Amino acid sequence: MKLKVPSIACDNCVAGIEREIRDRDPNAKVEGDVSQKILTIETEMTEAAVKEAIVAAGHEVG
Repeated sequence: MKLKVPSIACDNCVAGIEREIRDRDPNAKVEGDVSQKILTIETEMTEAAVKEAIVAAGHEVG
């Protein structure tokens, strides 16, 4: 899935989100395009659960 996360500003932001998602799904793959503020996530989690993890990392989903 692809999600817009307007608050990501650097690779550390992406890494923090990846940690939150991988805490819930260790096999998840997360790629971030900081310039476009888009995350591409491969996971077994629901979209709602992914959004919850992003919020837990201190970011908002746009």
